[in-house]
Amino acid sequence: MKATHYITFITVVFIGLFFFTGMEKVWYHRTFHIMLHKQPLANWMKAALDWGLPLVELAAVALLTITRTRLYGLWASAALMLAFAVYTAYAASEPYGEVVCACGKLFSSLRWSQHFWVNVGLAAMAATGVLLYHRISKKKTAAVG
Repeated sequence: MKATHYITFITVVFIGLFFFTGMEKVWYHRTFHIMLHKQPLANWMKAALDWGLPLVELAAVALLTITRTRLYGLWASAALMLAFAVYTAYAASEPYGEVVCACGKLFSSLRWSQHFWVNVGLAAMAATGVLLYHRISKKKTAAVG
């Protein structure tokens, strides 16, 4: 399979993931707000994430959708998934007792340890997309030059 097919697959996965999770946070914002405020985070972080997280997820969708900005979308996807993995590792350690997941329906049935490994896998997938994108870009540049 060509690298471009892998990039397309990775892009479609993240468009679907971030569109679904971002829109769910918008459509059911009150529920997301309540769940977010149960997280062991500083209040300023909760305030920033309240609307910031769904907007960033939807911005990643926009970046991934537009061919000229796809690389930025892949970088954003990798950064988001790495941040989510770090947070799930923190939540799994239960620093303040059991922590409820504010992730929405897609991941709500997972235990924190399972959620961590899903996030690590998705972060690796996004990083692979970035690497493949760079490899293809170098080949195109070499062919033109």
